[in-house]
Amino acid sequence: VRRYSISTYLITAMLAIVAPFCLFLWFLAWQLQTSEAEAVDRRTLRAAQSISRAIEPVIDSMTTTVNLLSSTEDLAKGELETFHRRSRFALRNTGQFVLLVDDDKNQMLNTRVDYGTPLGKIADINGFERAIQAGQPVATDFFMGKTSGKWVFNVIKPLDLSPNSKARLLLTTMNIENVAAAVSELQLQDDWKAIIVDGSDNALDAHGMTAEIRNSAEVLPGGMVASDLSQMPSINHIQTSEEQVLAYSRIRGTSWKAVVWGPLASAQASILKTWQMLIFGTIVLLSVCVLVVYA
Repeated sequence: VRRYSISTYLITAMLAIVAPFCLFLWFLAWQLQTSEAEAVDRRTLRAAQSISRAIEPVIDSMTTTVNLLSSTEDLAKGELETFHRRSRFALRNTGQFVLLVDDDKNQMLNTRVDYGTPLGKIADINGFERAIQAGQPVATDFFMGKTSGKWVFNVIKPLDLSPNSKARLLLTTMNIENVAAAVSELQLQDDWKAIIVDGSDNALDAHGMTAEIRNSAEVLPGGMVASDLSQMPSINHIQTSEEQVLAYSRIRGTSWKAVVWGPLASAQASILKTWQMLIFGTIVLLSVCVLVVYA
């Protein structure tokens, strides 16, 4: 029978005691990392949902505006100058402007400018056609307004044909800066980002109270475009140079989505630090045990 030295028995006994303890610690750390990854997913989705909840009241307010103005007596009688003056006064502090459009897509009035100012056709032909087909208020995608010279969006309501007016659509318009605050006020880590995308692959990229419109492929990670999101779950892990967590939330009453994403590693910094301490501690513990046995 082969005999072993006392040090061999001691090392074997030490490993038998320490190894299960180390395995348990590693299993515990793995569970913590898994839980933290799920928590990052939930936080990212909640951030996207908070943007949606901040923007939805704006869309609701604009929808209420067109519903109320479409039933005014001035519009029913075709008294457009009076309608222009009263609408302009009522909405002076809301960031909203009212337009009337005829069947040929010509602007009949626009409260951004004085009544009687020469106006051309509306810029958002697609929104015009969508509203006519829907027969109810619709929110448009982002587009460059002709009168304002700025990126805007509309809520458009078709009007019943009237013998007193050629008006076919009533719409209220707003600059994109009015919804930029919902994105820029969201507290995110430096390497995380939040945007709003519409159904035309436009991305609203907010910087403080200002915003710019870019193609969504230039902003979203992994070469994605906004239309890809419709085929994806609300929470995704995307592999680029590093693993990214992306979540989006649909904005009710629009084709828009609020999108938030960022690297998983930065969101898991605390648990990664725990992993490092655990590995270091395990190595130190094994080294001390081996030294004691050797001595």
